[in-house]
Amino acid sequence: MANRIALIGVHGIELKLGRNWLAPWARCVEQALGEPVAQQYPITWDHLNPRQRGWFWKLFGDSGGLGNPKVQDFMDQELGDTCRLCANDGFEPLIVAHSLGTLLVHQSLLRQPQHGVRLVTIGSPCRLRNINGLSVRPLGIRYWLNVYSPWLDVVVLGGRMSGANPVLSSASRNVKVHCRHPALSYLKRAATQRAIRAAVE
Repeated sequence: MANRIALIGVHGIELKLGRNWLAPWARCVEQALGEPVAQQYPITWDHLNPRQRGWFWKLFGDSGGLGNPKVQDFMDQELGDTCRLCANDGFEPLIVAHSLGTLLVHQSLLRQPQHGVRLVTIGSPCRLRNINGLSVRPLGIRYWLNVYSPWLDVVVLGGRMSGANPVLSSASRNVKVHCRHPALSYLKRAATQRAIRAAVE
C-alpha cells in the first residue's frame, strides 16, 4: 500500500523555509513505511505570512478563528486541488501538517471535506487558549494521527495550553513524544514512525 501513498506536506511558521523543505519529511515518512511514497506535494503558504509584530493575531483574529482570508482561500484551493489530483492518479493522500499548519489544514477540511484522506498532525498548538482548536473531526478523514510533545507548551507557548497535554479526542490516535518543536524532531522519533506505519496499514 505504501507505494500508493502520496505525501501532502503543510508547514508551520518557519524562520527559514528551504525550497525543497518537504524532501526531508518524505525521507522520514518513507523510512516509516519501508517504501517510497508515490508523490510529494508541498503546500507552501509562507509567502502569505505577515512578518511583523502581531502576525499571530493577524492570522488568527481575536475571536480564535483563522482570520486571514488570503490564507484560508489559498489553503482551500491548494489542498482541494491536490487531493483531487491524488484521487485522479489513484493515490491515497497522506497529509502531514506541522504546528500552525495543523490548524490551517483542519479549518480547510472543515470548510471542504476531503474523503478518504489520512491526516498526521505534529506539534499542533491545538489547545492554545483563544484558538479555535481541533476538537471537531472533519468529515471524510479516514485516519487521524496526532503527535504531540509537552515541550511545545512549556517552552514555545510558555504554558498557555488550556490542558496539560494536547490530546485530541477527535483523533484516531494520540502519540506522545519528547522532542523539540521542528517538524523533523517529531518525524524522526521511532514512536512517530511506528504510528505512521500503523496509520496506513
